[in-house]
Amino acid sequence: MMRLACLCLAAFLTACAGNPPAESHYRVEAERSGTAASAPRFAGKLRIAPLRAAEGYRDWRFVYRETDYRYASDPYRGFVAPPAQLVTERLSAWIAASGLFGEVLGAQLDAVDWTLAGRLDALYADLRPNGERQVVVRLNLVLSRDGQLRDSRNITAAAPISSMDGDGIAAAADAALGNAFRQYEAALALTDPALSR
Repeated sequence: MMRLACLCLAAFLTACAGNPPAESHYRVEAERSGTAASAPRFAGKLRIAPLRAAEGYRDWRFVYRETDYRYASDPYRGFVAPPAQLVTERLSAWIAASGLFGEVLGAQLDAVDWTLAGRLDALYADLRPNGERQVVVRLNLVLSRDGQLRDSRNITAAAPISSMDGDGIAAAADAALGNAFRQYEAALALTDPALSR
C-alpha cells in the first residue's frame, strides 16, 4: 500500500511539474572575410594547440553576468560543444585564411616552427543593469617559435546583443569572436619581422 502511495505521489508531482523546455544548442562561425596577406609574414608551419578554458567557461551552457560579481549558467541554452573547442576551431580557420603563416596545421603533431596556445578567459552575455547588453570574450594567446616565447597578448572584444533569445546571444558571441580575431590578426601583422626569423 505504501509503495502504491509513493508511486501515485511521484506521478502527481511529475504531472504538476510539466515538461522542461528542450535544450537549444548554437554554433559560432566567426569566419574571416577579405583578402589574405600577399605573402606569409611568419615563415614555416604553425600548430594551434587546443585552447584551455578558465573555470566557469568549460561547460556548453551560455553564461550570463548579472551583476559585477554574480554569474549564472543557462540551464537550457548553450553551444554545440564546449566554447574553448569551438573557439580553437574558428581561430585555426581564421589564422589559416589570413595568410600570415606559411601553413597552419591545427592540432596535428607534425614538426612545426610555430605554436599558438592560450586560454579562453571569458565568454559571457553581460546583462548587468545600467550597461549595454553585449557578449564579451577575453582570450590570452601565446605564440612560440621552436619552444621560445615570441609574443603574448590579452585580447578583449565585445558585440551588442540585438535580441534576448538564443539566436541573438549566439549571433553576438559570433560577432565578439570575430572582433577578437581581427584584433589578434592586426597585432600579428604589426609584429616585429624579426620574430619570423
